[in-house]
Amino acid sequence: MATRQPAVVIVPGAWHVPEHYEPAAKLLRNAGYETVVVRHPSVSVQRDPGNMLRKDSTVAADVMRKLVNDEGKDVVVIMHSYGGVSGSEAAAMLSEWLPAHSIPEAGRIRRLVYLAAHVIEKGVSFQGSGRVIPNVDTSERGMMVHQQPYERYYHDTTREHALPALDLLAPMAQSAVTTPTVYAGWKDYGIPCTYIRCLNDAAVTGDLCDMYINRLKDSGVDTTVEELDAGHSPFWIGPEDLLQGERSGGFEVGSGSPSPPSSPESTPLSRPGLKARKRSGDAAYLITEECERLFCETLKAVFLVEKGTGLENSLVMDARNNNMNSNAVHIPPRQRPTILKHDLPTPSPSPDTCVYSATEGLIKDYVEVWDYAGSARFRGFVAEKEDERALFIFFDQEVVGKDLKPGLMALLELASSEEFECNQLVACVDRTTSDKEESDDLTRNLHWVGFELGMLDTWAGEKSCISDRWLFLSMEV
Repeated sequence: MATRQPAVVIVPGAWHVPEHYEPAAKLLRNAGYETVVVRHPSVSVQRDPGNMLRKDSTVAADVMRKLVNDEGKDVVVIMHSYGGVSGSEAAAMLSEWLPAHSIPEAGRIRRLVYLAAHVIEKGVSFQGSGRVIPNVDTSERGMMVHQQPYERYYHDTTREHALPALDLLAPMAQSAVTTPTVYAGWKDYGIPCTYIRCLNDAAVTGDLCDMYINRLKDSGVDTTVEELDAGHSPFWIGPEDLLQGERSGGFEVGSGSPSPPSSPESTPLSRPGLKARKRSGDAAYLITEECERLFCETLKAVFLVEKGTGLENSLVMDARNNNMNSNAVHIPPRQRPTILKHDLPTPSPSPDTCVYSATEGLIKDYVEVWDYAGSARFRGFVAEKEDERALFIFFDQEVVGKDLKPGLMALLELASSEEFECNQLVACVDRTTSDKEESDDLTRNLHWVGFELGMLDTWAGEKSCISDRWLFLSMEV
């Protein structure tokens, strides 16, 4: 039986963004391999919010999950430099998740490829492993900038050739290298590994490579070792050599410059229809709980209490008066919901939207949206009352401080789509975020693009219904 062709996930190194890996990614795509390059949140924020290794790993794991579980594909994961840390964590997170939630036709992670990458023990941070990156400045906001990237990462090519790559480098949140790992994805899940040693590497030098290779082999994992006559960045400088033969997982790609894809302009563009896929009810239930975990007492009273009982009005009043201790909101058990997967065209590459239908109250659906361009995850719900139907999205601490323009455009389109048919998008901005300056900036920016400050009066049936935790800004769509 023929082996199905794997998809490829590329996990970038520190300071690097997906565009750095496009020369290699184009070769793979032109050869017929679906290829996705992860965008780490740690290079997308303006201020380090902490725990960025976990956030980088979560984004990478979700990219893998979509390919393996939703599309039923095998995956080869190519991890570069710091990507060896976040990518290993992501592979472990997916491996932990799959047994309970995978669909029958799910794929698997076929191989982990460490390209001049770090292999870190469980419970240790990159910095805690003894690694010191020289020539790095860290700002008051906790963002690291490398002062000599050409000498360390691109020294084996001319400055002229390296200049576009150097211009793409982005500041990186320091907690990405100070957060300890939770897993050892490279050894605990039986995934075969390949280590590619770059012989002219000025960053991950020969002694480090030896240590990492021995670590892989001593763990008992199936390990192959390849050598490449290159510096630290062969994906930019020599992608054809990098992707030949078995070196990066057995890909068959042509040599020379990648040719452009065949005439995409000749095919008329059309809006894809709604795709639906049933997935595990357990997974849906967890996402529902995650969304409801963000509910303050006011939101619980307004949206989760069954209407017509008389209880909801008193609870709204109590929530508004900050007197919920003696009259806590009880949320009745829900049936486990159905999941619909939406693939809608948005300005954000690779949007991933899940909708979970609710069973009572004003809430009709639960929504989770991943914006891979801005490295942001949005959670929320669709509520309906009489002629009003609104998409509520939480702008919590995970979102504040990121580049939200692509995601916001996607959310506006999603809300107004035929599948959602909302007449309002309501942004719930977290009042309790640790960075008040960034929260205020977000509020001003939302107001600038047309959002207006509002309350929940329409939904609560009471006047001046506000929340201590969330600031509500709405826009008609």
